[in-house]
Amino acid sequence: MRHLFMYNWKIRDEWLEIFHQLPDEELTRERIGGVGSILKTIFHIVDVEYSWIQALMGQSPIRNTKII
Repeated sequence: MRHLFMYNWKIRDEWLEIFHQLPDEELTRERIGGVGSILKTIFHIVDVEYSWIQALMGQSPIRNTKII
């Protein structure tokens, strides 16, 4: 499990570096795949990973009803 977590962390860092170079318009432009925009999709991924961590700790996940 730790190996998988570390792999995900590495990939997330690589994606964030790429996204950091994009203009805001590209990050927020609505798209067909994912949750809508790149930014909304990234927030969704972080929210799901946080929920997993909460579940592993035996805690109830905090649910956001709206992203951006």
